[in-house]
Amino acid sequence: MSDEQQRRAEEARRILDSDVFRTAIAEVELGFMNEWRNTRPEETGARERIHTAVNVLEEVRTQLRIVIEAGAISQNRLVKIKNWHSPNQSKRG
Repeated sequence: MSDEQQRRAEEARRILDSDVFRTAIAEVELGFMNEWRNTRPEETGARERIHTAVNVLEEVRTQLRIVIEAGAISQNRLVKIKNWHSPNQSKRG
């Protein structure tokens, strides 16, 4: 894994684990839910906009998880490669 991938994975994990980030996301979602509850029946466009906004928040979390997983996968591959090339290993496979 490159140093850049490692750095990005660590930073993504810090963001996802951050109380500030989690609180901010929860507050934004709560705001959207309150907006949704206060729409009138004919305000379908407003509800669709709110639905899209909530989905975008989830997409941000998903993207951060992907960065973390990519770093973990790359780290796992690196460990396997190092083990495979280890001079102490008599069998490979």
